[in-house]
Amino acid sequence: MKTRFSFLLAGLFLVLLSGCISSIHPLYTSKDVVFDASLVGEWLDKDNSNRWVFESKADSSYALTYHENGIILDTSAITISEFEVHLVNLDGHYFLDLYPGENNQIKMSTLLATTLLPVHLFAKLEYIDGEYLISFLNGEWLKKSIADKKIDIAYEKTNEQIVLTASTHDLQKMVLQNVDNEEAFIEPATLVRSKK
Repeated sequence: MKTRFSFLLAGLFLVLLSGCISSIHPLYTSKDVVFDASLVGEWLDKDNSNRWVFESKADSSYALTYHENGIILDTSAITISEFEVHLVNLDGHYFLDLYPGENNQIKMSTLLATTLLPVHLFAKLEYIDGEYLISFLNGEWLKKSIADKKIDIAYEKTNEQIVLTASTHDLQKMVLQNVDNEEAFIEPATLVRSKK
């Protein structure tokens, strides 16, 4: 069972990514999961503000340790979050599915922890000239598309946050229909391999 702290950190990660969309269901089935050894290792945001460390796991997934401001701020306040990551191939387009891992650095009561859900985050992944571009699904675009009836997908709304409840099949259909729509994904983070 995931530790109670993973739920909170997943929520914090969502906020930090400003408007990303979370989902109850994954973006992949077993036939969609692929493994690329070139993703393994330490990657830095091009502006050196965050660090992404991918490790391979036995089941063709990755363990991601995400260091928020891990390069610029050398203090004990650095946020470190762990995720289970699957690399997903949908018709030749690649996506990351991030799911909260074991995180133990924020203390909260068990009662509070039971109200927080573990969710999946999706990001489009492109490899260009030795760099990875990671673009998360854009929450503002999705809200507007749903309101304008341009997208019909199952979801729940809590405050201003949308949580997708659609099946994996419907999630895949939505991302593939919008994979080339620049508005559907937030500005990509450009990751360069660490020279360590």
